[in-house]
Amino acid sequence: MNKEQKKVIILSAIRQKAEENLRKSEEKYRRIFENVQDGYFEVDMDGTILEVSPSIEMISNGQYKREDLIGKSMIDFYAKPEERNAYMALLQQKGKVVDYEVSLRNRDGSFLPCAFSAKIFFDSNGKPEKLIGSIRNISARKLIELELIASKNKAEESSRLKSAFLTNMSHEIRTPMNAIMGFTDLLIDSDCEEKDRYATIVHQGSNQLLNLIDNVVLLSRMQSEKLPVNISEFKPADLVDTVYQMFNLPEFRMNLFLIVSIPENAENLVIKSDKDKISKVLINLVSNAVKYTKEGCVEIGFSVSGNRIEFFVKDTGIGISETDQEKIFDAFYRGPQVLRAAIRGTGLGLNIAKTLVELLGGDIGVLSSPDNGSRFHFSVPLVE
Repeated sequence: MNKEQKKVIILSAIRQKAEENLRKSEEKYRRIFENVQDGYFEVDMDGTILEVSPSIEMISNGQYKREDLIGKSMIDFYAKPEERNAYMALLQQKGKVVDYEVSLRNRDGSFLPCAFSAKIFFDSNGKPEKLIGSIRNISARKLIELELIASKNKAEESSRLKSAFLTNMSHEIRTPMNAIMGFTDLLIDSDCEEKDRYATIVHQGSNQLLNLIDNVVLLSRMQSEKLPVNISEFKPADLVDTVYQMFNLPEFRMNLFLIVSIPENAENLVIKSDKDKISKVLINLVSNAVKYTKEGCVEIGFSVSGNRIEFFVKDTGIGISETDQEKIFDAFYRGPQVLRAAIRGTGLGLNIAKTLVELLGGDIGVLSSPDNGSRFHFSVPLVE
């Protein structure tokens, strides 16, 4: 074998080795291309899709395959043209982008949040030839971001409501305390004719303060422990009448008529439930009705159907907007209409009422509209 023949054999072996290495390399990168989770793409400068990896099927939630996209215009898949314009402007300015967020339109018309990482590929003459890069479905990431934003907003709203509550609490405590202290001093120095009037005012202020303290203590207990349910027999008609008598006083009634509505043949009805908790809920609802009704009437009543009893408090007051109806049972919340009217309160009553009703296995709701009054109602199951 001469030198020339040996040279041919060596070159042939080298070529075979190179071809084998190339084959293995191509096979390796083909496996990567076909199995990578992020999508690989090539797009010419006019927007025509030249290549896309099979993973686009997974990225598009099964709505597109590789063969559906090659040859199509990428421009048609952008959900928001302004995002595409901004993306291309940045790409042309910097030559590449990393993790740039855009919304694509899926086959069913839904938006698909994606992140692009891409760069401009230049030909041998230095002219932009195409874009190459990767695409990632960031739906899960955007969902987490939205949840974080919602949690942040909720925390900020909670902080705002608590601050407003503390401000209201300061005012609510000072008002009855000033009355108690001021009229106690007058009692000491007054003659007999004035003592009864001053004593009544002191008594009213004391009741306001006691009710406020009761609500705060009850709210604290409900947040830190499970309150016991104490079942006893009682007449709902007597309970409604007791609440009626509490508010059928000149200082509460003003220009109001209080009405009791008891079903026929229910005056002597005896039921089993937690009387104290139902009483607390009714007192809170009637207190609100009286507070938010300048004139007209407040009606208190109940009805029984099957193994449930429903109590209601209806008024002709300022009413509640549909938006506020979704929030009024939250702790510390006081609607803008109430704040504009400068009506006193802490925003605790309805939250406490809702918690107590749910503790008894019941539900509470309201029917209302602005300037047309409100009807609060709650029902609880009766114990056999």
